Amino acid sequence: MFEELTCDWDPDKDKDRYRARLKRVVDRKRKGETIKLPEDGEQPDTPSDLMDALERTLAELQAGSAGRR
Repeated sequence: MFEELTCDWDPDKDKDRYRARLKRVVDRKRKGETIKLPEDGEQPDTPSDLMDALERTLAELQAGSAGRR
């Protein structure tokens, strides 16, 4: 079952979004701009039952992989 969720990892495909955002902030600071903190976004609700949330996630993953076969 877990073998279906594995794949070869290619680090070149992943983008470091944190580093890119940080670089933009540093560049703006170098130009003398004032940086404002982002507004707090809406936080997702914490699932009341962690096991239920995990089972739903696995079911969604399995349903998605079934469509690709």
